[in-house]
Amino acid sequence: MITKRNKRIIVLCSVLVLILIAGAGIFFANKLDNRFTFPLNENGEVTALNYADNFKRNKEGAKIVSITEFEKGFLGAYYGYVYYFHQDEKYDIPVPEGYYSMNAVRFDGEDENKIWCPTGLYYDERSSLLYVANYHGHNVLVCSWKPADNSIELSVEKEIAYDGMQSPENVYVNNSLAAVADYDGNALWVFGDDGELRWKKEIGLAHGVTISDDAIYVTSLSDRAIYKYSFDGDLLCQVGKRAYEGVDSFMWPTSLDNNNEQIIVSDAHTGRIYLYDEDLNYISSIGGIGPSDNALNFPYCAVIIEDFLYIGDVFNERIVVLNSNGEISNIYGGEINNIDLGIMAHSYDGIPYSYGELLEVDSEFFNPLIERKVLSGYDGLIFYNSNTDHFKINSFNYSSNSGGTITPTIEQLYITWVKELNYEGKKYFVIGGPENSWQYYVYNETDDIFIICFGVENLQVWYVDGTWYSQIDVDSCFNRIIDEVKEPSENYLKLIENGGDKRDAYATSFLSYYNKIYQQQLSQPMSEDILYSWINSFFSTEGGSDFWEAYTTDEEQLYINTQEYYEKMQSSNANLCELLFVKMFGFYEVK
Repeated sequence: MITKRNKRIIVLCSVLVLILIAGAGIFFANKLDNRFTFPLNENGEVTALNYADNFKRNKEGAKIVSITEFEKGFLGAYYGYVYYFHQDEKYDIPVPEGYYSMNAVRFDGEDENKIWCPTGLYYDERSSLLYVANYHGHNVLVCSWKPADNSIELSVEKEIAYDGMQSPENVYVNNSLAAVADYDGNALWVFGDDGELRWKKEIGLAHGVTISDDAIYVTSLSDRAIYKYSFDGDLLCQVGKRAYEGVDSFMWPTSLDNNNEQIIVSDAHTGRIYLYDEDLNYISSIGGIGPSDNALNFPYCAVIIEDFLYIGDVFNERIVVLNSNGEISNIYGGEINNIDLGIMAHSYDGIPYSYGELLEVDSEFFNPLIERKVLSGYDGLIFYNSNTDHFKINSFNYSSNSGGTITPTIEQLYITWVKELNYEGKKYFVIGGPENSWQYYVYNETDDIFIICFGVENLQVWYVDGTWYSQIDVDSCFNRIIDEVKEPSENYLKLIENGGDKRDAYATSFLSYYNKIYQQQLSQPMSEDILYSWINSFFSTEGGSDFWEAYTTDEEQLYINTQEYYEKMQSSNANLCELLFVKMFGFYEVK
């Protein structure tokens, strides 16, 4: 028999249950409301970003490849540098005590086992510890922190390192697990709270990583794919193919984050930000590479902070913040002026890594035996007959994480262009890209001189759909580059006119130039032997090595050697520097 008292208890319990159900409904409804809803993009096309009505801009920006939420702001890392963004200000975070910057290790003789080179950051709010993917240190550093003069001071509490770990690029912590994407190690490492290894999977050029409530996600740059693993290491699903545009198409998926059963992907080479569900079903994508303020230029990371998406827009040296609708809400960094909005780089005829036809150079310039169109491309040039018949000449030979060098380095050139121009009565070709690089290839065709130009910084020049774009006069940009190499070029010509050998004249003329540019970065001046060794490294093909080793001043024999080289080098296994050095030191006339 139910008494009045029991009835009251039953009614009370029913009310409480209804309140709990309603509260849960509100909670999950709010959670769903906090999901991102990018504009529908069913075909996965490159798109310009739109501005939010309340858009604003902060003055402080920086090159950032990793972002993590921290206290009432966020931290950003860029290959050895860490910044704290707080209340619209940017503060430098010093190297932790007992550790040393790359320059201190390379040039001051500090302990290379204590190098500080953060490329990935994750702040674990539960433990108040900062996890650092320490790229050149070959480990993950777990750091405590304390306030210090508007910034913070870090102390390394623990190192996580195992044999075979080479280049930790990113780290993510959740559910008592720490997942590490090891780029040169081609691996996903998963650790427990105690730092003990749980399991490891082979992932080609592993880069982006995130942990949801029940799975671990990692990107492979070599496979252009995303993989989903269970906490026990079982592969649950994967998605991705190599293409510039289209659904499930990636070129360089460098970053992952998760938010309310959604996965966020950032692709540095396409400039696109992708939205997936937890089963890796495509939802939408926004963004693209371009020269305007509402486009991106190498977005290396995209991280959710309080319902906003923070993007490390590397070569624009800024952080772009999107609201949940995918609109630009805020930008930390400068404005890209004098360029119409909405100009986006598209692939040419669907060829991955192509960014439009180059009309200012013929393929015969590089090899007189080749008749093809020349397309601009990431880290090189594409020689094209059709979308099924093309090959690429690379401008950069990547070497894995193996420490410093005492010779000049050539960085990856992003969207490569070739500009033909006449300056002071001479004809030049300049090869470069819009990534704030300070390195360009310059070929003085009038005098037959090739030189790698260093030292001209912060020139953003684009070539999109047959038009040149820059924040300043385009010709002025290229004139500055040519002026930079004028003196060593003139010295070289004087030596040649006096009967000097081309190779010896090159070494004498340009050695002082390279040493002047790198005097703050070389541990010792570069000698002629080192210069020759550096040039030798560009002759990476068998035909190139044969040409270089058989170099002669005998014009007839040199013609034969050059002809043999051009006959062999009609495919993608040559280096751009090799081709240009053969053009300079070789001898060939069309007969």
